[in-house]
Amino acid sequence: MNDNLRILAVLPFVWFLFTAIHICANADQQPAVQAQSPSSQPTTLPTITVNLLGSISAINGEKWPLDTDGKPTMAMVIEYPHIISIRLPSGRTISHFSKLTFIERYLDIIEDVNITASDKQLPLSQAISQLDDILSGWDAELIENTKRNMVDWKKDGDLAPGSQFPLDGGATLHGEPRVALGVTIGPSFTGWYVSLDVCISGEEFKKILRAEYAQSQPSTTPSPP
Repeated sequence: MNDNLRILAVLPFVWFLFTAIHICANADQQPAVQAQSPSSQPTTLPTITVNLLGSISAINGEKWPLDTDGKPTMAMVIEYPHIISIRLPSGRTISHFSKLTFIERYLDIIEDVNITASDKQLPLSQAISQLDDILSGWDAELIENTKRNMVDWKKDGDLAPGSQFPLDGGATLHGEPRVALGVTIGPSFTGWYVSLDVCISGEEFKKILRAEYAQSQPSTTPSPP
């Protein structure tokens, strides 16, 4: 197959690639450091466990929903307070309270977990402190341009919701080169909330696309006479 036909074959997957890395595009990777991530909420809450890059059938605590045609939906939404526990490709697990969690798949593979880490609307300074605490517990840190933006936000004090656009940025999960981490401090009606997006890296998603494309091609093994 020539190069033009190969490009056309991959085009249907480009939209999925854009979705998977939109928030996480700025995430870096750093050398491995081991750490555990504590939850800031009582452990009596139900725990949902997912494996990033694992199968949707391996989720514990919930079952992946089905569409009207009986096939798995593209995303799962968990709309009640819970502890979300994410097993990363390295084997390390990070967890935290989540008021609302979105989990996205590609094929059978979990590729994105987005959590709302605030259980209530917060003053901006408290939301910033909460994000700092979560990143510390996850052995993660903001990337440089997000750090600079955060310094400006801290100088502004407790801005009222609606007086500023959400702070969107990236962070590095140390020792996780296959994972990207997006962070958001966003406005709600009367305060601010913290959201974190744990997803596979853009390069990791490209690997999935290449493997899928290779499997879709006819075998070149000659037929027996």
